[in-house]
Amino acid sequence: MAFAADAAFDFALFSFNGIDYVDHSTRLRGISEVHRILTKDGLFVFSSHNRNALPPRTAGPMLQFSPDPRRQLRLLKTFIAAWHNHQHNKKLETSAAEHVLINDHSHQFSLLTYYIGKKDQLEQLLRHGFDVIDIYDNMGRRLSLDADDCDSPWIYYVARKV
Repeated sequence: MAFAADAAFDFALFSFNGIDYVDHSTRLRGISEVHRILTKDGLFVFSSHNRNALPPRTAGPMLQFSPDPRRQLRLLKTFIAAWHNHQHNKKLETSAAEHVLINDHSHQFSLLTYYIGKKDQLEQLLRHGFDVIDIYDNMGRRLSLDADDCDSPWIYYVARKV
């Protein structure tokens, strides 16, 4: 079911790495939908977690301690929820040549996060009818395709529908 008409928008924004919290096939359908709703030469701007800057892997949540009993109780509740999330989600992790879906620490281990490198993201966009205009690191510096991006946890993409 389409919620917007074909070629209805000149600009689409998917902010805060939101595209990274769906599985691979849903991500590709989302990119196709953005292409469908954009006018010719319409812009698609989004950010995505950078596979070249994966966070250090941890065994899971860590219990924090506080001398304040009330705060310690809150910390214990948070830890139990995160531990439960991690036990469930770590089984759902996947790794492919193009991307990985991992259960990282964000949102108390409650989500799987999609990580992809610049070259693979460009290929995804090209396959869906986009031309990438610019790429930026998390500090707003323009990146070339071959630039070292290991210190940028996410990358911003500006693509045009062709």
